[in-house]
Parts: sequence; structure tokens; C-alpha cells
Amino acid sequence: MAGPAAESLVRDAGWCLLDAGRRVERAQHVAALLAATLCEPRSPPRPRRHPHRAARAADRAEPRPAVVRRGARTHL
Repeated sequence: MAGPAAESLVRDAGWCLLDAGRRVERAQHVAALLAATLCEPRSPPRPRRHPHRAARAADRAEPRPAVVRRGARTHL
């Protein structure tokens, strides 16, 4: 299907864009093929647990009460 479509288009900016897209897709497929054949499969990532980060995020989410000092003077 790509052959007749490519041959019937006028060689303008649209054709150049389609041609560039085909070349990018072809390069992506070649890279995926090389990665699948030459690279060892990766193990799934371990879940990271950061309890201190979750505690900090929870502290930030709660509104903090206003602190009023004894003997503080207000200037009006």
C-alpha cells in the first residue's frame, strides 16, 4: 500500500514529511530488533520504598496550625 501511495504523491513538503516519517519508523524498528537480539533481557525493576518521603509528603499535605507566641506584640 505504501508503494502506490508514495509513487502517486507530488514531491513537495508533504511527501518529504511522509518520507522522513518512514525513515524514522524504520530506524526505530531496526534499533528494537538489534536490542532484542543482542542485549540480555533486563530483570523487572524492584519497587523502591522510601517511607521517610511518604511521611514528609503527608506532613506537607496537612495544614499546620498558626503558632502564637506568648507576649508577642502586635503593632497596629
